[in-house]
Amino acid sequence: MTGTENGPNGNGRSAEDVSADVYDFVTDFVEDREAGRVRSLSDYLARFPEAQEEVAAEYLRMTGHEMPRAETAATSTTGDEDDRVGRYRLVKQLGRGGQGEVWLADDESLGRRVALKLLTALFVSEERRARFRREAESIARLEHPGLANVLEADIDGPVPYIAMRYVPGVDLGASVDGARRWRTGDAARIEPLLPWIPSNRGELARVLRFFERCARALHAAHEAGVLHRDVKPGNIMVTPEGEPVLLPGLTSRCRTPASCAACRARAQRSKKRSTRASSPRF
Repeated sequence: MTGTENGPNGNGRSAEDVSADVYDFVTDFVEDREAGRVRSLSDYLARFPEAQEEVAAEYLRMTGHEMPRAETAATSTTGDEDDRVGRYRLVKQLGRGGQGEVWLADDESLGRRVALKLLTALFVSEERRARFRREAESIARLEHPGLANVLEADIDGPVPYIAMRYVPGVDLGASVDGARRWRTGDAARIEPLLPWIPSNRGELARVLRFFERCARALHAAHEAGVLHRDVKPGNIMVTPEGEPVLLPGLTSRCRTPASCAACRARAQRSKKRSTRASSPRF
């Protein structure tokens, strides 16, 4: 094993310290993207000089470069040829984010399909588990037909996961693009096909009702104290019945940052990074 996997690395930093830097990089990267800022890899490496190898690997993955399956928590921990995590059999990858992957999986105990969110191996640490637990608890508080809810979670096992309701259909981005391409004769019809380019009052009313339901689902999350930080067409599913369901990207808003250990730790790390960035060597 390398030093970053099992204790201090060559610079005397523990795996927890390196993992914390990578987590902060992911947060910065997502915030920059949401704000429309484009930064190069060298910019991020300058912010995190003591975790450059790990930050570079995560940057490449988040910008669309494939990483080997062996890098994921599921394969590096289970080693099972059938790709099982607990009682779930992984069927296909549905997506990946800054800290994990989402898989379509079969619940072999209850005979149902779920969306299984896994932490990547790099993020399996006590701090990451605590954050993952808070995410599961936040989503579990939500009960609304327009929100994908939590069915089960195992945060303390070798492969931390959150099992969520699987929502069939297509995402809003694909549905809108499919409608446009079908209208111009460039592609076959994609179902469900809503009249995204309404030609009469009835079709307009149908589209407005769709987005009204989206807004009501977001309102239900906000009423529960949960803020969705990644509302975009790719995170809104259009079910076969033409109904919207918002996929997770949810985080509980901390109402007491002064007494929150995780918030204090992140503030301290941000302060250290600001000090490093303002030194003459940068």
